[in-house]
Amino acid sequence: MSLNQKKALLIVSGVVVLLLAFFLVFRRNQATIEELNAETRQLTNQVNFLSQLQMEVHEMQGHKEEYENSIEEYTNQYPCKITQQKAIYNVYQLMQHSKVDVTSIQPNSPVAFFQGGVFLGDPSASDSSAAASSETESGVSVTEDPEQQVPVDQMVGQYTRYEVQLSGTRSQIMKAIDWLANNKEHMSVEQLNFSYDKTTGKLSGALSMNFYALNGNGEPYKEPNIKGITIGTDNIMGKMKK
Repeated sequence: MSLNQKKALLIVSGVVVLLLAFFLVFRRNQATIEELNAETRQLTNQVNFLSQLQMEVHEMQGHKEEYENSIEEYTNQYPCKITQQKAIYNVYQLMQHSKVDVTSIQPNSPVAFFQGGVFLGDPSASDSSAAASSETESGVSVTEDPEQQVPVDQMVGQYTRYEVQLSGTRSQIMKAIDWLANNKEHMSVEQLNFSYDKTTGKLSGALSMNFYALNGNGEPYKEPNIKGITIGTDNIMGKMKK
């Protein structure tokens, strides 16, 4: 075999080796590389998604704390319970402010308006009395121990309606209603039923008012001082001093 033939054979062998390397090694590895690139792109997308999700979680955490603070601020506006002493004290304060004459006070049974973390749509039309109270982790219901601190979904909100018979001038009645509406404590007027008395020139009748409490909000109960409340005849709390 001549030298040129040997050179040609060597060149052909080199080309064959290159072709074999290309088809058997490079092409096979190229497919693997493409698969790895696809997996890399998929993992990159997942990392970006998780990073974005983490940013949203941090943002939501800030809103969560703000929301919890708002809930705590709102729930702390309620007393933990309404006793008859507290209700009588409130009626006395109303009488002092408006100068109306109160002749009788009739309490009703407490009715739940908030339970299980939601406001009840129509508590008066359902069996939502305070007896159906939430039981806490300690096993003691918040209605039995309303001063304890529990999560919102275990709190029980209830109102007690008081029927108050009173009389006064139109201006005095309006002052009484304004006092209820503007009071920092949660109160509401349920019903008004008054008639005009020609002999006295005053309005007389019934004022139905609701006093609200939130059992389990952790607010300690403060017993009102009712020692200064006097007892009268025409006015059950005595005549107001001019």
